[in-house]
Amino acid sequence: IYETDNQGQLTSISPSVQRRSGYMPEELLGRSVTDFFVYPEQYAALDAQMLENGSVNDFEALLRRKDGSTTWTSITSHIIFDANGQGIATEGVLRDITERKQAEERIKQMNAELERRVLERTSQLQESNAFLTTLIETSIALNESLDLNAILDRILLQAHKLVPARALNIMFVEGEYARIVRRIGYHGLEKIEQSLLDFRFPMSWPTFHQMSMTRKSLYVADTTKETRWQDVKGAEWVRSCISIPLVIGDETIGFLHASHSEPYFFEEKHIIRLESLAHHASVAIQNARLLDELKKGLEKEQAMRSQLVQADKLAALGKMVSVIAHEINNPIQTVKNTFYLLEDQIIPGSPAVDYLKMASTEANRISDLVSQLRGTYAAGSQAREHVNLLAFLNEIHGLVSPQLKINQVEWCQKDDIQPYVAWAVRNNLKQVFLNLCLNAIEAMEGDKQGKLTVNLHTSLDGRRVGIDFHNTGPPIPDEALPLIFDPFFTTKKNGTGLGLSNSYEIIRQHQGEILVESTPGKGVT
Repeated sequence: IYETDNQGQLTSISPSVQRRSGYMPEELLGRSVTDFFVYPEQYAALDAQMLENGSVNDFEALLRRKDGSTTWTSITSHIIFDANGQGIATEGVLRDITERKQAEERIKQMNAELERRVLERTSQLQESNAFLTTLIETSIALNESLDLNAILDRILLQAHKLVPARALNIMFVEGEYARIVRRIGYHGLEKIEQSLLDFRFPMSWPTFHQMSMTRKSLYVADTTKETRWQDVKGAEWVRSCISIPLVIGDETIGFLHASHSEPYFFEEKHIIRLESLAHHASVAIQNARLLDELKKGLEKEQAMRSQLVQADKLAALGKMVSVIAHEINNPIQTVKNTFYLLEDQIIPGSPAVDYLKMASTEANRISDLVSQLRGTYAAGSQAREHVNLLAFLNEIHGLVSPQLKINQVEWCQKDDIQPYVAWAVRNNLKQVFLNLCLNAIEAMEGDKQGKLTVNLHTSLDGRRVGIDFHNTGPPIPDEALPLIFDPFFTTKKNGTGLGLSNSYEIIRQHQGEILVESTPGKGVT
């Protein structure tokens, strides 16, 4: 309990003040109460309320103790007035509320911590919900299509939603190497991106070998400090990365890879997210691959059936041609001999001379056609020999050089072609190559900038050899493409329709096949 005069100086104070402030009562008498307020603005607020209301109730202020420490105090006070209504003194009670204020502060801190935790947990739940939603969307999206390219694009789009990587890619394992088959990101790194697409990553590298054997993810926080990290030209910008193996059964079929230019960029949650995505991705990729293999198998079966149908047609035609050619050949030779004898019997200048020449020309054309038909189906009976295909192509080049020059067509052939050898009937093979080259040159007639590109290649086992003839002429019409190997089918004004059908039969007799590709803007192979 205390009293002050109207100047704010203490005139009386109870002994209990010693226990609360450390001051003896006599030390405080005569001192201004402003000396004990830690914050002068609190005293100013107290004084203003006293002048306005004549009293204050439970005013809270921070007061300074004798040892310099502070204590929260509740002040209840009123002004004492004289008989004339003039304020002459102040009387009040001081109550220590430090413990209460400390409790309030602890409650405040606890509420703040609780609020922080609630916000953090809410954020985590929202993040988890977004992650689960993305996984559900991914599962739905991946099951909407069995097209491999579409699936790879969707995997990367979903991965980019889950992980803020600078670049993401999918690699497929191909034997002893892995290569990038799809990617996203690489903004500003276009040249580097192309070099990475062309690069083959050895599976013997420590990182790839470890993932392939353990089928566990790999996180490199800082590539400059990881001893297993292999530097790749163009990828120096990568400072941190996550690699997730794509696994089906016991086989690692590829990797889902996320990279960033900052070290220690990725967190544990990013690894968990990509691992969850990789599980769905592996199944979707495998399903698409199985469908692709099934399609290829069906296409191969259809092609074989088409070849068998074509072979049956040619075999039936061969029997018919053999009979017809034999029956026609003898009479036509008699007709030709008769025309020859008649030439000496006709008076020069007579109109009959022109008629005779016309008839003789047509008879010769029939004779040539019969010879072509007979020659086609006698091809299999000729002796075979080892044919150096490189030298053979050079010979073909020499034979068609006049046509190339006339039609201004450029012959393109690599200098490093290996001298493959085929077991073949030389003349029959020459007939096929000449026919294909001449057809290509005729297709580019009038182009003036045409190119005939010839290339040799072998199968993986080296037991079969392929020869490509590619021209830059117009594409074969879609409606004509299935018919080009049928006898007597032609799109030329003066064509017989036997060139490609003869070539098809000759190659079939060599246990080979002829395939055609026609692409608008790219030409025909």
